[in-house]
Amino acid sequence: ADLAQPVAFSTRGLNRAEAVGRIGQKLQFPLQPAPARLPGLAEDKVAEELATLSCGTALACLLRPAGYALLPQAEGGQIVYRLERMRPGMEIWPVGWAPEKLPKDVLPKLYEFLEVRFQNVSAAQAVQAIADRLQVVYLVDHNALARHGIELEKTPVNIPATRTFYGKALDRVLFQAGLKYEVRIDEAGTPLLWITTIKPL
Repeated sequence: ADLAQPVAFSTRGLNRAEAVGRIGQKLQFPLQPAPARLPGLAEDKVAEELATLSCGTALACLLRPAGYALLPQAEGGQIVYRLERMRPGMEIWPVGWAPEKLPKDVLPKLYEFLEVRFQNVSAAQAVQAIADRLQVVYLVDHNALARHGIELEKTPVNIPATRTFYGKALDRVLFQAGLKYEVRIDEAGTPLLWITTIKPL
């Protein structure tokens, strides 16, 4: 319930450590250690707008590109949110959860039809255009994309004029970039799109 609270402030452009710290101030239980003490967390700016998502999913999203993970733990009779370096095999708080319902029930607009045409635009532009129409936040698995050398802004995509549904159009755009999407939900049940590589990390 604590992590299901909405972020409710603009994160895009903030220092990553600052964004994590501001979310921590909203929570009932403490972040340990303090975000400002995590090496490398303050070195870049947040690209995503996470205001409409819940604190748990937002924290996991903010920490992951810097190599950190969220691990809620019981310590001394209370809960603390441990911020730790990711290690192979570590069980961590995920960036969104697999919904129990089918995608068509979680995000019905994915199955609405439209006329679509993309001609030599970047994958980033195409994904943003579709997400805007769907009115849904999309989050990118930056770690996986970096591992496979994929840059959304530099990958051109093309779809000739055709009538299809949003989910299929997004599939075709992402496949040209070596990517795929998953429908996930945050701790409050808000749908989001998780974009990662076709090949595993």
